[in-house]
Amino acid sequence: MSIRRSTSIRYPVVIAALLLFPLFAQAQLSLDKQVPRPKKYTQAEVLDSTEGIKIYEKLNNALGGDSVRYTVKGYACQDWVDDYYVSGQQLHHGYYVEGQLRTYKNFYENGQVERYFRMINFSNHQMILYYPDGKVRSDTYFYEGQPNKTSEYYPNGNAEFYEENAKKNDHLVVRKFFFENGWPQSTTELIDEKKKKYAVKEYHENGQLKEEGTVVFHKELDNYLKEETWKNYDEKGKLVLIQEYSLGQLSQEKKVE
Repeated sequence: MSIRRSTSIRYPVVIAALLLFPLFAQAQLSLDKQVPRPKKYTQAEVLDSTEGIKIYEKLNNALGGDSVRYTVKGYACQDWVDDYYVSGQQLHHGYYVEGQLRTYKNFYENGQVERYFRMINFSNHQMILYYPDGKVRSDTYFYEGQPNKTSEYYPNGNAEFYEENAKKNDHLVVRKFFFENGWPQSTTELIDEKKKKYAVKEYHENGQLKEEGTVVFHKELDNYLKEETWKNYDEKGKLVLIQEYSLGQLSQEKKVE
């Protein structure tokens, strides 16, 4: 008798559970549908013709970003996160800590890397930008969020610009510009660190020296001012003018016949 009573009691419970299961499943399915999915992008949405793919820079705390990325469930992102184009090609591969980037790569839709950022240590970081064909566009080392050493390149691969600052970014060491054909356009090089005095040279497009002299960096003015003797040359390399400067002001000049 006790066995029969036990069976008659449990049977309706099993039936009720079976009847309610579709409702629970339907409720769960409905809830899942309400969870937002990661957005997919077109290249036109994310690629700036001048700055490249910068939509993730606000998440890069090392370079001044102060935003936090969250998962679809509302938690700060941790570990590796990937984003994609609507075409299915990968757009972004980044490592996040508490919602902010530590290292990452962005990609053009053709699969080429657009930029690569890495933390070397707490104060030093590196960012490399690429052209769509894979050539390096720029390579910059940062110290405490500020560029410390930068190399930039033309699409043909030739150097366009190079700048290097002292270790803690308190003064310039060297700065160079180049024409697209690879010839130098101008150079500024430190020759007296104590006086912050620099040798400057500028060139004609044919490679001949155009102008040379010295400048001194005045911290209180945040400016480089011409000093002492400056020499000017024509496109054939002939000296044509000699000038004297003091605190950026021309004091005298002499044409060379």
